[in-house]
Amino acid sequence: MYKDFYFTINGKDIVFNVSDYGIYTMNVESNRVTYKVTVDVR
Repeated sequence: MYKDFYFTINGKDIVFNVSDYGIYTMNVESNRVTYKVTVDVR
């Protein structure tokens, strides 16, 4: 399995690459603010 999740934070496009089932976490910085993004793939 391979899937890309696309989302936008404050006008910044983010691509989240997932290769298997599970919970993935990524930190994204935009305008000096850090966001924690979690994707749960089932």
